[in-house]
Amino acid sequence: MRHELARISNRNLREAAIAALFVGVIALSLSARPRFAVSVQPRPSPRAPAFETSLVPSPVPIGVATEDVDESSAGMRITAKVPRTEDARAIEAKLLRELNRYPQSLLARLNVDRFLLVSDLRCDALECGGLTVLEHRHIFLEADSSDWITSTFPGILHHEIMHAIDGTAGCDRSDAAWEALNPKSFRYEGNEFVPLPVGKPKPGFATAYATSTVSEDRCELFKMAMIEPNELLSRIHTDRVLAAKLSLLESRLRQIGPLPKGWPNRRKRLFSTYDL
Repeated sequence: MRHELARISNRNLREAAIAALFVGVIALSLSARPRFAVSVQPRPSPRAPAFETSLVPSPVPIGVATEDVDESSAGMRITAKVPRTEDARAIEAKLLRELNRYPQSLLARLNVDRFLLVSDLRCDALECGGLTVLEHRHIFLEADSSDWITSTFPGILHHEIMHAIDGTAGCDRSDAAWEALNPKSFRYEGNEFVPLPVGKPKPGFATAYATSTVSEDRCELFKMAMIEPNELLSRIHTDRVLAAKLSLLESRLRQIGPLPKGWPNRRKRLFSTYDL
């Protein structure tokens, strides 16, 4: 019995020694590894959306999506799909026609590098016809054959261009000179003022949407000047606030260079109610 116990004890000692040696080898192997080897690696930066650059000469490069878009900016998720070729070409023609109205001095002030044509453009799941993304330096434009896009595209484009000129897309900044022109009791509705309000605009504002933020106020007035100059001339004849805003906007644009082609010419009208 004593010999049997000794044999078992010796066997246990050998097994314990082997186990200790094995554990020691593992520990040595782990201690030799760099400490960062087991850390969580940072996620790669989102890849830029894939676009094919148009071969049509343009004062600002135009790209057409070749794969679906999914990117983020200012805490918002932006998604879009590849447009149909015929739709992209039709919108591209409209885009070039409108861009040719701009002097080079204004285009040089754009805080973007290109226009990107997509379909089913959405910002946080909300449909939108255009979106200026200053962080990534591009303007997304919806390219489809729907009646809504076909009829509203020029206005969408000029609205987004104004965002790109003054660098306020998604980051509304205070504009004391502009805001001082509003009635004292007026307060902007804020960025959450969605969906886009419709209906007759308030006096002093180009559209109902212009009452959301000061930057949208500027962009909507710029849009109206570009696509409805005669209507704007008619309105400022009796709207002192809107007329003053147009004067301020013109003054700022002239500091950059000439005004775009087709800009409303107030010298062709007589203002009997007040002196602009």
